[in-house]
This record gives sequence, structure tokens and C-alpha cells, in this order.
Amino acid sequence: GIGEKKAEKIAESFKEQRQLREVMVFLQSYGITSGLGIKIFKRYGQETVSVVKTNPYRLCDEVSGIGFKTADRIAVNLGVDLMSPDRIRSGIKYVLSQCIANGHVYLPKLTLLDECVTLLNVPVEIVEEALTSLIVSKEVYIDDIEGEIAVYLSSLYYSELGVARRIIELSLNKVKDEFKDVEENIKEFEKENNIEFAIEQKEAVVQAVKNGVCIITGGPGTGKTTIIKCIIEIFRKKGMEVVLAAPTGRASKRITEATGYEAKTIHRLLEMEYVAGENYPEFSRDEGNPLECDAVIIDEASMVDILLMNSLLKALPLGCRL
Repeated sequence: GIGEKKAEKIAESFKEQRQLREVMVFLQSYGITSGLGIKIFKRYGQETVSVVKTNPYRLCDEVSGIGFKTADRIAVNLGVDLMSPDRIRSGIKYVLSQCIANGHVYLPKLTLLDECVTLLNVPVEIVEEALTSLIVSKEVYIDDIEGEIAVYLSSLYYSELGVARRIIELSLNKVKDEFKDVEENIKEFEKENNIEFAIEQKEAVVQAVKNGVCIITGGPGTGKTTIIKCIIEIFRKKGMEVVLAAPTGRASKRITEATGYEAKTIHRLLEMEYVAGENYPEFSRDEGNPLECDAVIIDEASMVDILLMNSLLKALPLGCRL
């Protein structure tokens, strides 16, 4: 019951599985788990063993879930020279990526050199050479910040630049001023909800509806959520489309419960897509396909990292309030 075509298909499948088995045995001998091993095989296929033996540090950049320390462990087991330029460059990028977890987008050059010398156990001159190589290849970016040499991963530098430019554009762009009666709108809201705003709360509402960008800040219990409800109702009465979002599922659920209006995570709002082999998600919503709304309200904005904020701002049409 097996014809020639089916036999060829079985043989091809068997060949693939044999390659996968051989690769998995090779990777597991270096402490790579099955899950990560399959990811690596999907990325490189039958070239996996060759890639890993030639330059295991490629895995850090090209396979999600493989960090420098894992790649370094493989490299040491393979007998890669500790002074290898690939190792030093990868170590520099690892140290710069670790600073993101502490809320930084760059490290001062001297701090970076010190941390790399400690991590890699190599002379500082070797690290400086590798850093120069990364600057030439545009994988890292050097900037002068108040007399201090700052070293960025290029993705973070251009995200920071993008966020700054876009906030300026949104701030300077004239929003439609349909709110000459905003004081009356606030009084109506107070009456309907049987509350009385403090002066600062009223000012927050006025600034939010009259400007392209507004930051509302204050400690717990200072009435930020009530301000948001008031802003939404004023916009909605004018027939404007308002979108609520937050950086995490928990924060979006909380603001939904507190305001009575649906909030999404920023990733869902931007219609996140995962692309095979990429470490950062892509979004359907961007400058070419912006969000269809008149105002966006982001709760817990201090939790948003620079990469996600850049993606969000790119998806806002000019004239939209933030």
C-alpha cells in the first residue's frame, strides 16, 4: 500500500528526524535543554552543528531564549579561546542588555568596561578593541551625555530618539480644540457622580483635553482613576474614539474594573505578531497602519520600557491625544 511518492516522503521525514536526533544529542552534551535545542535546530537546520562549533555566540543574537552565559558555557566546552573577538563582542552586548532590567538604556563607558573585564576575565584593552569593532558595525552607539561617554545598544538608542521626537511632534501638533466648555463638562461630571474635584484634578482634566500629550501623576488615592473617567466621558460626549491600555494584563484588568471601560494590554492594542527567529515581537499597528482613535490613555505608564513605548508612539496618528 506504499507507493513511490509516499516512500520518498517517509524517507525524507526519516532523514530530517535523524538529523534532529544527531543535533539534539550534540546540543544536550553541552547542557542545552530539548526545548532550546529544537529552537536552535529550527533556526539553522542541518547547519546547526557547524554554526555552534564555528561561533556559538551567534546563538545569543539569533535564537530567542539563548543568553550569553549559555553560549559561553558551550564555547568553553568547545575549547574556544577566552580572548576570541566573538566572545568579547557578545559579552559587551550581554552587559548592555542586562542594564535594561535595571531601567537603563545605556551604560557609562567606564562602567561598561569594568563590568566586561569582570565578566569575561580579560584585559581592558581587549574589551576596548571589541567595543570599537561594535561601533564600526553599528551594533552599539556612542553618545556624549553631559560630558560622559554613554554606550547604547543601537536598538535602544534609536528607540529613545524615536520616543523623544514623537512626543515633541504630538505635543506641538495642534489638536482639534473642541473644548471651550471644558469647565462646564467637569461640573456636569461632578454633579452626575456626586463628587467635588480638587483644583489639581480639574487642572489635570483641562490639560489632558486641550493638549497633545499630558502626564498625570500622583500617589495612591489621589484620584487619578476618577480623572481618567472624567476625561473619557468628556471625549465620548464629543463623539471621539478613546482607547485605554496598560503595559500588563493585570494593570489593564484593574483599569477596566475601576473605570467601567475596556482596556487592553499595549501588545494587544498594537496587534502583536511573533516572527520566527526574532527576539522582539512585531506589531501590525505602526506608522503605516496607525490606530484609529482620537485619544489614547495609558495607565501605569512608568512600567513601559523604551522599545514598547517607541512602538506605541509610532502607531499614534498625528492629532491624537496621549
